[in-house]
This record gives sequence, structure tokens and C-alpha cells, in this order.
Amino acid sequence: MVGFDSSDDACVYRVSDDVALINSIDFFPPIVDDPYMFGQIAAANSLSDIYAMGGTPKLAMNLLTFPNCLPIDAVEAILAGGNEKVNECGAMIVGGHSINDANDLLYADGQAKWFYGKRIDNPNTHGTGCTLSSAIASNLAKGYDLAVSIQRAKNYISGALAAMLDLGAGSGPMNHAFD
Repeated sequence: MVGFDSSDDACVYRVSDDVALINSIDFFPPIVDDPYMFGQIAAANSLSDIYAMGGTPKLAMNLLTFPNCLPIDAVEAILAGGNEKVNECGAMIVGGHSINDANDLLYADGQAKWFYGKRIDNPNTHGTGCTLSSAIASNLAKGYDLAVSIQRAKNYISGALAAMLDLGAGSGPMNHAFD
């Protein structure tokens, strides 16, 4: 319905006669010094693209790039500010991406918990996000609590990447059969 042929900040894909999917991504540098407020502004600006297309936000993802010299509490404040605005409109954050590290942040019930990991230089990373999600769900099904499930899943991903499976050219899968 809406794509490359317009100058809109979002695309619209017709799913059926009465359902359309509106997708948008937005990115800009900090415009205020307060990290929490910047998170709020960034989220509100991104959400406005969906409203401008006549939609109602349901799901959101974080896109986070920041210099390594930025204190971790500033990063948490950015994410918390964004989360507040997303929740305010009745949507929820379902994931996201950062660069240059293997750290993950769980933000639940107003609390932030970091899960640190070592970045493993392996070109075969295809499916890591799906595998991480599946490993977390599997550990939850085994009765582990959420924090333990996430840590076990991160350990699994690290082991699969460190095993360095190489099936040829391009970005292949990680080694799910590692010991």
C-alpha cells in the first residue's frame, strides 16, 4: 500500500481486506542531555510514524547504538524512558539490537538486569536471535526462572558460536551440535 514510491517514514503492507501492517524504524542522535528524556523523545518520535499512517502501535523494538564510554546507567535510563512511552500508548517492546557487544538487557517490572557476554568473532551467526529465544523458552519450560533461563540461553549461544562451525561461504548457522 505504501512503500518506496512515497516519502513516508513508514511502510504499509495489506495483510487482508481489513488488516494492514505498518512498519517503521527511526534513528537519530541525542537531542537532550538527559538520557531518560532522550529515551522518551526517541520513542515518542518513532511511535508518531505509526500514528501518522493511521495505525495503532502494538509492538516496538529497540535499536540501540552508543559509545563504549557511555555509562551503563545512562543506557538503562534511555531504555527506561523509551519503555515508558511505549507502555503509555498500550504497546510493548519485544526486543531489539545493539552493536559491538554480546550484552543483553532484561527490563521487566521497572527493573533492569544486564546479562553480560563475550563477543565471539564468528561469521556464522545465522539464527542466533531465534535460537536465543527458543533456548530461553525451553529453559522456562524446564522450570527455571526467567533470569536463569536467559543466562543458560546465553551460555548455549556462546558455546555454539565458539565451536566455529564453517559450512562454506557466507553467513551460515552456528554449531548446535557442540559439546
